[in-house]
Amino acid sequence: MIVGRKRLLILVIALMALAMGIAPAFAQDDTAVIAENLNEPRQLFYDSDGTLYITEAGNAGDVDATGVFGNPLKIGLSASLSVVSPEGEQSVLIDGLPSIEAGGPYYGAHGIYVGDTTIWVITGEAPQEGSYDPEEYPFNMLIGFDKETLEITQKIDLFAAASPLNPSVPNRGNPVDIAVAEDGTVYIPMAGCNCVESWTEADGVQIAASWMDPDDNPVPTTVDIGPDGDLYVGFLMGFPWPAGGARIERWSDGELVETYGGLNTVTDVLVADDGTIYAVEHGLTGEGYVAGRVVIVSSDGITPVMGGLTEPYGLAMDAEGNLVVSVGSASGAGAGQVIAVTAGAMAEPEATPEAEG
Repeated sequence: MIVGRKRLLILVIALMALAMGIAPAFAQDDTAVIAENLNEPRQLFYDSDGTLYITEAGNAGDVDATGVFGNPLKIGLSASLSVVSPEGEQSVLIDGLPSIEAGGPYYGAHGIYVGDTTIWVITGEAPQEGSYDPEEYPFNMLIGFDKETLEITQKIDLFAAASPLNPSVPNRGNPVDIAVAEDGTVYIPMAGCNCVESWTEADGVQIAASWMDPDDNPVPTTVDIGPDGDLYVGFLMGFPWPAGGARIERWSDGELVETYGGLNTVTDVLVADDGTIYAVEHGLTGEGYVAGRVVIVSSDGITPVMGGLTEPYGLAMDAEGNLVVSVGSASGAGAGQVIAVTAGAMAEPEATPEAEG
């Protein structure tokens, strides 16, 4: 049965990290820190002018609500969107976004995409219906902000379309990432319903793909559009998160055409202009928590790029091909960073043959 795997993933990661004494020393001495003092940073996006956008899940608040499984929790408006200018100046661009506790780590602002006129932000899992004001706390939403005025221009509910999928399970939302195709179609992976939604002005929210096999619980966590126009979907694997059980799928014209396996708890996938597939492995396996890493994935195998990372989550590439990654994604208020990906800072020095086309 499909339950709140993403919730359990982040909670267990946080508890394991605490129990194992993993300190939040994310960057190595020779690694550049791009942004710091972040509140659980998640996805990243480089605009065409070189501005880096960072979603922060926040640290909930003092308002009582009920979780989707009947558990008491707190919510607030502490999630935000931060930016780092091309000159390296860090600031908060948009604040007051909804944030919810998830037993230690938090959900809030997750996905980010910046177009010519609109900043799109995805907000994550909501409390149980009826226990909060959805107008004040817009969870499970695709929110469009005018790029110049920062006024909200769109608020698109992502829960309703997912709700009919496996209605016996309460957590059928929790959007976590966003990608936009050349034709303007927006794709959103929904970790709570094991589906990917699409949205256009003409057709509204639709289910683009879903994974309902009770023997296979991949949990989509990330999407990207490749230079070939194909959709790349990254998954973590459901409990007990078997080592090497996660994967990335490539879809073309609505058909699955390639699968890359052997990965661990994928939270982001980025396909470069030259077709190189990068992925972030958060680090949880059935055998326990291991340091996360950035890898290159291909039909030839998995090549580590940078290892030794604590709770890495999102990845972005600037116009010059430089990569950055968010770390400390479940480490609490002010503990997160964005750091430069330093090639060669690897957990293993060679490609491993787990991925398969």
